[in-house]
Amino acid sequence: MTARLVEPCGKLRRVASPPRKVAPSVVGVGVDLVELEEFASTVLKRPSVLRRVFTPGELAWCAKGPRRVERLAARFAAKEAAFKAAGTGWSGGVTWRDAEVVSARGVAPTLAVRGVLKRHARALGGVTFHLSLSHSGQYAVAMVLLVGA
Repeated sequence: MTARLVEPCGKLRRVASPPRKVAPSVVGVGVDLVELEEFASTVLKRPSVLRRVFTPGELAWCAKGPRRVERLAARFAAKEAAFKAAGTGWSGGVTWRDAEVVSARGVAPTLAVRGVLKRHARALGGVTFHLSLSHSGQYAVAMVLLVGA
């Protein structure tokens, strides 16, 4: 605790200053852009890629509504961005399902991590992943911040 001097009515006195809040530090940043037409073409040629890349929860969420390709492409970008934020890329046994975009109606999507990706993020001092998704026109994009304590 620090103290500072204040001067009410001409008299000096010591008052306690509130403790300073330390801002969390950014440990890593990842961004990925997916071309929707190319992504859709890949999924049509190899539908098995969906089960390999996405969790059952992601597939169920994306099946709702007319923008299935955009939703899946944004989640694909989120996984790639998470790998970049943690600095792993495809090294050390990271798998597609180590990162999962969790969605609920009326709430911003979040990123759940597990396995090798989670262990690597913790080793870097990362505590929380922050996620932003967007899709428009021909592209889907995701940005991921890995934040430490």
